[in-house]
Amino acid sequence: MKIRARLNISIILCLFTLFVLIFLTFLTMSQVNKASSRLRASGEISKGIFDLNILTSDYLLYYGKRSQMQWELKYDSLQVVLSKLKFQSPEEEFILSQIRGYHQTIKSLFSQLVENYEKQNVKSNSSANEPLRQRL
Repeated sequence: MKIRARLNISIILCLFTLFVLIFLTFLTMSQVNKASSRLRASGEISKGIFDLNILTSDYLLYYGKRSQMQWELKYDSLQVVLSKLKFQSPEEEFILSQIRGYHQTIKSLFSQLVENYEKQNVKSNSSANEPLRQRL
């Protein structure tokens, strides 16, 4: 083989290796971006659930309209996050469907809590409920 032929083969092999490396880099970046979006989504869900828990405790302590409105706003924002999520694997979709189901259950439970408080507040004197409220 002549030197020119060897040089051409070397250049072709280098270019092929370069294209393979570029392709693998883009493939890896795509997977990293998918994993990052999943991590971000799970963080938003965790933070939303934590915030709902705190707002529920706040409502149980003070029974204020502000607490109730904040809870409902946080619930709605978490619902938007849950509705936008889509996963490829059946396991992840199953877990997401369970989370969505629990999310719906939480809404009905909080609504019952608000309704029970309002019924109790109408039926009885609020000063009589003060010791119970303090214990809660």
